[in-house]
Amino acid sequence: MTINIEQDVASILSKLDQKLDKLDSKIDQKLDKLDSKIDRLENKIEEKLDRFENKIEQRFDKVDERLNKLEISQADLKGDIKSLETKTEQLDKRIGNIEFANRGILVGLVVVVLGGFAMFFRMASKL
Repeated sequence: MTINIEQDVASILSKLDQKLDKLDSKIDQKLDKLDSKIDRLENKIEEKLDRFENKIEQRFDKVDERLNKLEISQADLKGDIKSLETKTEQLDKRIGNIEFANRGILVGLVVVVLGGFAMFFRMASKL
C-alpha cells in the first residue's frame, strides 16, 4: 500500500510538474507577446513624438522667420517715421510762413479798405 501511495504521489507530482511546466511555458509565451506589443507601442509612440517634434520645430522656425521679418519691417518703419517727422516739421514751418504772409496781406487789405472808406467819406463830405 505504501508503494502504491508512493507511486500515486509520484505520478501526481509528475503530472503536477508537467502542468506547471506547461503553465510556465504559456506564461512565457504571453509575456513574450506582451513584450512585443509593448515594443511596437513604444515604437509607434516614439514615431509620433518625433513627427510631432518635427512639426513643432517647423512651426517655431516659421514663427522665427516671421519675427525676423517683423523686426526688419519695424526698423524700416522707424526710418520712415523719422523722415515723415522731418517732412511734417518742414510743412509746419511753411504753413507758419504762409499764415504770417496771409495775416500781413489781410492787414494790408483792411488798411486799403479803411483808406478807401476814408477817401469816400472825405469826398462825400466835400460834396
